[in-house]
Amino acid sequence: MNSLYGQTNNPMMNVGMMPYGAPMPGMGGGDSLFQIAWKGKWLILLCALLGLGGGYGYLKFLMPQEFTSVSRILVEKPRTGPSGGILPPGTGETNYLQKQVSILLSSQVLGPAFADPDVLSLASLSVEGRGEALRSSLSAKVGKDDIINLTASSDDRDVLPVVINTIVRKYMKWHEDNKELTVADLLDSLDLQAAKISKDLADKRRQLSQLADRENILEATENSTVSKSIELLRHELATAKVYTIGQQSFCDRLKRLQSDPNRFRQYVLVQGRARDDAERTRATEELYATQLKLEQLSAGGPVQKSQITLQENRRKDLVAKIAKLDEAFVRQQIEDAELLLEDAKARETHYKTLYDEEDSKLRGSAQARSQYEDLKDECDMLRLEYTTILKMKSELNLNGPLQGLSIHVLEEAQRGEAPPSQTAKTMGIGLILGLMAGGGLAFLRDMKDLRVRSADEITAILGVPILGAVPTIPRRGILRRGPRTRLSLNSRESEAYRSIRTALFFGSSHEEGKTILVTSPGALEGKTTLVSNLGVAMAHAGQRTLIIDADLRKPMQHRVFARGGRGKGVIDVLSGAMTLDEAIRHTEIERLDVLESGQPVPNPSELLSSDAFAALIEQAKGRYDRILVDSPPVGVVADAQILAARCGLTLLVLRAQRSSRVTTQRARDALSTVSAKVVGAVVNDVHKRDTRYSHHGYGAYSYYHSAHAAKGEPAVRKELPAGVDDQKPQGDSAAPEKK
Repeated sequence: MNSLYGQTNNPMMNVGMMPYGAPMPGMGGGDSLFQIAWKGKWLILLCALLGLGGGYGYLKFLMPQEFTSVSRILVEKPRTGPSGGILPPGTGETNYLQKQVSILLSSQVLGPAFADPDVLSLASLSVEGRGEALRSSLSAKVGKDDIINLTASSDDRDVLPVVINTIVRKYMKWHEDNKELTVADLLDSLDLQAAKISKDLADKRRQLSQLADRENILEATENSTVSKSIELLRHELATAKVYTIGQQSFCDRLKRLQSDPNRFRQYVLVQGRARDDAERTRATEELYATQLKLEQLSAGGPVQKSQITLQENRRKDLVAKIAKLDEAFVRQQIEDAELLLEDAKARETHYKTLYDEEDSKLRGSAQARSQYEDLKDECDMLRLEYTTILKMKSELNLNGPLQGLSIHVLEEAQRGEAPPSQTAKTMGIGLILGLMAGGGLAFLRDMKDLRVRSADEITAILGVPILGAVPTIPRRGILRRGPRTRLSLNSRESEAYRSIRTALFFGSSHEEGKTILVTSPGALEGKTTLVSNLGVAMAHAGQRTLIIDADLRKPMQHRVFARGGRGKGVIDVLSGAMTLDEAIRHTEIERLDVLESGQPVPNPSELLSSDAFAALIEQAKGRYDRILVDSPPVGVVADAQILAARCGLTLLVLRAQRSSRVTTQRARDALSTVSAKVVGAVVNDVHKRDTRYSHHGYGAYSYYHSAHAAKGEPAVRKELPAGVDDQKPQGDSAAPEKK
């Protein structure tokens, strides 16, 4: 740029507004998470207090008061023999403790326990639903050192020890009953087999001795591969025969117990051959509940006979259903046992066949030698079978006390105790939920906030630069209040207006910059404040400046510069009532004049679009260096669009933390329809610490000014071109109230 009034080299000033699509992704200016949370701090605090209050209310009024009691049980399995031999069924599994937990909570134990007279005599359990609630609260877990903890909860602390200790007693009795049932059958079977094998072995040994004496046969040790193979087959065949004996014994026992379904089921479950089916368990539980209900109805005095009849019919149906299930269960188990027995016999036959094949290879040509070897092998096999049976009897300790699971009650259930206090946990959860809800509401409110909150966002919407940001005017920066507000000459606010003045001087040609329209997207954005103070700043720079109040609907300039009410102005000039010279009011600030709006009229838009107003602008341009036009908001009426078409430049005013994206976009579109040349935007009412509308705060200016003042030096001012004198006025510069 060669001179103040020459042509500008700034390409932004030679074009209109750039098109706006949407806020740019990643564009700076959005509030950080901390800023959003800080703005919503009271909302977050309120939600946190509500969360704490909700937690306290839950503890005080809603949290059920329950007591808990526990019994500790030690269940030890019997020791195995040194060779890791056979144990009673159900005691050798690695997960035997989990199996005991299942037995402890099964209907086989809980049914008799809740039917015990001690439990039925408890008055609190006679209340409907109380017994079911207590039963559902039962839990058994394997705790530290493999101790089973049986726990129950209830709001009546006195019923807990009775119920829990009764369950433990029924559990121990169940084991005692089934321990005898388990080993008795195996004992009988092994004794019979041992006696038979012992007799056969004695006969074979006698025959072997007679044959050896008669034929003079010497013992020989076979070390060939065939001999080793036959030894292995002999062992497998002996094991297969023992397994067949066990299966035969199991099958015979099932047939003997076929007439007693309950003992039949217990025997199968103890043997580990099957699991209790869920359908029968449910039917048993329903039968128990029906029986309990029937007893309660019978003991409750006069009741309706229909209820007792209904319960008795229900009991008969359940008994019949359980009988059918038991019949099907017995039939299925016997079929499965017979299939297993057939498989065991087939396995024995298979090993016998293989053994005979290998044995034939060892037979010699001599008939006597062959007969001797056969007898010898038969004796070895019988001896091995007999030894295996004796080992089973030894490990089961059949000749001494029966060894089953050892159950020790380490700690009986005591009177119920209240659980540990949940105050800290509940209040903490309430506080966390309150903070989360408050944070969510704060972020939701921020998402719904459509205000423009940064210079980058304004630039993206309008497509023009930010020419300046005017800080909030504090009370300590005001020298005097009255019809107008006067600012200190060296304040941050005055410097902001001088910065805007400089941007207009250097950012446009003299001809374009002669008439400048100042408007805003909406009301109360600060147009009047900007026009009046910008006019003062231009007058201080030696420019003959005229402020035209073209807001014919709600004028404000007469309050700023006039000492009386509304006087003569634009309306009087356009109507021909007076000349322009007569309507212009001279202010106390040198080179600054004001043309007020005049008296109100019903058709302001028609007057502003008339040729008379265009002639008024042209006449004023011949007398003044700068003409500032104050107008209504763009988004309210069409006056601003008409004035934008009449003026060379348009300056858009937005208010920090108030102007919205929607109204700003509408103002941009409205000005674009009349090809208005928007030179830039000014952000008004910016907090001094807010750096979103200017890349530095206003602290830098205060430091810059105070540093020179401390040394007694005058404040440094910007260089202006020749012919422009930034003169200090005789009085204080004026700043109007915000509009």
